[in-house]
Amino acid sequence: MRRTSLFIGSAIIVLVIAAFFVFRSCSHHKVDIDPGFSEYISAFTSGRLSVQSAIRVELVKGVESVSLNTEIDKKIFSFRPSVSGHAYWIDNRTIEFRPEKALKQGTQYQATFYLHKLMKVPGKFEDFVFDFQTIKQSVAIELEGYQPDVLTSLELNNVTGSVMTADFADDAAVEKMVVAKQNSMKLPVSWTHTGETNTHKFKIDSVHRAEAAGEVKVSWDGSVIGADKSAENIVKIPSINDFSALEAKVEQEPEQYVSIRFSDPLDPNQDLTGLIRSDNTSNLTFEVDRMFIKVYLSARQTGTVTLNIEQGIKNVAGTKLKERQIFQVLFESIKPAIRLLGKGVILPNSKGLIFPFESVNIKSVDLRIVKI
Repeated sequence: MRRTSLFIGSAIIVLVIAAFFVFRSCSHHKVDIDPGFSEYISAFTSGRLSVQSAIRVELVKGVESVSLNTEIDKKIFSFRPSVSGHAYWIDNRTIEFRPEKALKQGTQYQATFYLHKLMKVPGKFEDFVFDFQTIKQSVAIELEGYQPDVLTSLELNNVTGSVMTADFADDAAVEKMVVAKQNSMKLPVSWTHTGETNTHKFKIDSVHRAEAAGEVKVSWDGSVIGADKSAENIVKIPSINDFSALEAKVEQEPEQYVSIRFSDPLDPNQDLTGLIRSDNTSNLTFEVDRMFIKVYLSARQTGTVTLNIEQGIKNVAGTKLKERQIFQVLFESIKPAIRLLGKGVILPNSKGLIFPFESVNIKSVDLRIVKI
């Protein structure tokens, strides 16, 4: 189903535009809207839209005898740049324009809504002009590292990851973005597409772990989906004889703990008491999860914590670490914040302004989050 993002005009529509101008940096000329339009129009599409979005205008008062979800035979919208499509009544107050094909990425549009074709209004309110901008496509790749296909066999592995796009991208086009190679040999990549979100998950198969350390090169080209980013990521594959702790990182939510990643799957039944120690705190508790050990500290931490990883830790085959390893991890303070993911607008209380943004950090404000 197509989506659109509306500003809900609660008082004077010009406040919407003023707030939007403050929070969005744009070199294009902004449309100035006469506040008198608030007598006739209560909401309209604005802000940054997906290229698949429809465009809506909501009236203050309902129109009698409308045919819902039936194409309106009058030309009620026009656009610059031009957009082909058709308009429909969603209810007796809301008209939706549905483009015939996807809008252009990263483009500023100016729309004209012919209000006078629906009701009698003073001359200066006959045509309601507003603007919106489509999202500029961008892409990021997140790799989750290698893991064996079977826990008891270290030779054959896979690498998993995700492609995140700023806006809708065709599944088939996304699959053409990523190429993986090991020792110059192309590796098979399988995909799982999540449908309504802009995240596409992939798995690189047939990754071999051998006597000598190696690597998998994951190349991606954003131009396939209209993004201007491309890069190459390297996944290190250690020797099959190298059992070691590879990294330690802090996880803050929903619980605070340190995740230690090992080169091999671990013995899930081993007693880790005394094998992982902290110079900062005692009473550690542990959870073994395949190639990871989650270390829970007795109290929530801030600042740097030192972890000592002792030689007695065993992999699933019973092999012990060859040497002691030490990691220092940083626990940062969590600051109050709000982050908007996807479409939506932030609506403060009636004393505030209405404004849209994709990612906002706010220390203290009375908010309601509304998704449209």
